[in-house]
Amino acid sequence: MATIKNISAEEFDAAVAQGTVLADFWATWCSSCKMLGTVLEQAAKDIPDSVTIVKIDVDNAHDLAAKLGIGTLPTLILYKDGAPVKTLTGMQSRGKLVELLKA
Repeated sequence: MATIKNISAEEFDAAVAQGTVLADFWATWCSSCKMLGTVLEQAAKDIPDSVTIVKIDVDNAHDLAAKLGIGTLPTLILYKDGAPVKTLTGMQSRGKLVELLKA
């Protein structure tokens, strides 16, 4: 089972530096973000524990979101050893997330 952690902008670089990490950029006022959060919690049960999912509230991380070009919420960025390899925006299905993170 994958681990889900809420992190701050200051923790971001260290959090994505090693291994497979899915970064979820969201906001409390975003209804799609809340729905995706529920899907991520369900998908985490089927994702290997070698994967970490980090959640970043863009309202508390304006500079990081701007630096990464986050313009749409929710945005998911998949990192492998610190390098971004895939970006997804909008609502995603549990199946798509599991498939992406098992690869």
